[in-house]
Amino acid sequence: MKIRTTKPEAGNKYYIKKANGGWSPCITGKPLDKDCNVLGNCVSYAIGRFNEEINAGKIKYWANPVNAENFVANAYKWGCKVGQVPVQGAIMCWAKGKPGNSSDGAGHVAIVERVDSPTQVLASDSGYNSFIFRSKIRAKGSDGRWGSGSSYTFLGFVYNPELPGPVEIKPVERDPKKDQLKTLVYLNVRQGAGTDKQVVGQANTGSIFNYYETAESNGYTWYRIDENQWVAQNKDKTYLEIMPKEQDYKELYEEELAKNEKLELEKKDLQSQLDQANKKLNEIKIIVN
Repeated sequence: MKIRTTKPEAGNKYYIKKANGGWSPCITGKPLDKDCNVLGNCVSYAIGRFNEEINAGKIKYWANPVNAENFVANAYKWGCKVGQVPVQGAIMCWAKGKPGNSSDGAGHVAIVERVDSPTQVLASDSGYNSFIFRSKIRAKGSDGRWGSGSSYTFLGFVYNPELPGPVEIKPVERDPKKDQLKTLVYLNVRQGAGTDKQVVGQANTGSIFNYYETAESNGYTWYRIDENQWVAQNKDKTYLEIMPKEQDYKELYEEELAKNEKLELEKKDLQSQLDQANKKLNEIKIIVN
């Protein structure tokens, strides 16, 4: 998708009301932009941009607008997935006050134009009764609010189903003969063992993976599930169910049997060497006598 860092141009139908010849189902913005009359509203801008970035030629997604803080709950109705990993083209969603209670604020939405790192993006947005357009660097920060004030709670990213999304790490089938784990929550998969390592994908709740080694970092126990793919277990052990391989007693018996057979062969070989040594010793005694 092409990154937007400036206000939509005059005549852009994604940001003009249907009643005025555009495609937008949204209300008139405030402050009013004479060229794109739904700007001056975060929801109107996000809906327009979400469709514009895929050149939909209409409002294909969110033809029925909702408050900003309801985008996450509404996403699945439009075939959109939600996650905590920033992806270009995704809608960033915040609740204001108590999520779901519009009386204390309707929340805010913005669009990810560029991903600089797992914790920093370039975003574009608009604001009702505030501003028409803005292009802004947003950092996740230690509070996880992605650059918004203390009255806001970040809910997640709504991914555009027609753009590349976060990588979903493929699970495996349950195999009692292997060391495995099961995810109890939706987890980030990182490139290394640590919260400072890059997110390379996500593991859905209930997924099973083989694990090959463990490491301690940042107060978590990390499990490597593939090359450069690690997931974390928290101290309360509510992130993962660890399932070490079950003891195969038949296999153990066969291993012990093989060991015993090897020992018997070694014993016979030693006995043979001893017999030969005794024979030579007897021959020497005979010659001496």
